[in-house]
Amino acid sequence: MDSFIFFSVCKPIVAHGKKESHQMSIIFDDYGLTDIQPPCVAQSFINHNAVLYKVFIIGDQQFIVERPSIKNLLPRGQATIHFDSNDVSKPNSSSFLTEVRMRRKFNY
Repeated sequence: MDSFIFFSVCKPIVAHGKKESHQMSIIFDDYGLTDIQPPCVAQSFINHNAVLYKVFIIGDQQFIVERPSIKNLLPRGQATIHFDSNDVSKPNSSSFLTEVRMRRKFNY
């Protein structure tokens, strides 16, 4: 497994139509591999500031929709996170995974 890149999101091969298609996991290290259910697709997770853009192309028209997404995570030292993508990427989603902490700026 030397070529596997950790800090990955794993999702089922089933892509549409079943509840299982929305069950995903973020794994941070090789211990997390025991937490996922094969067969699945694993992709590198890239922090993206809790914003996801969906692009739809219909004929000659293009539509870009901004959706909430997973907040930035530290790429190490965490237990596997299991989640339903419907809970984090719909317009009115509310999840601990989408809550972005704002840092205070102090001016002296």
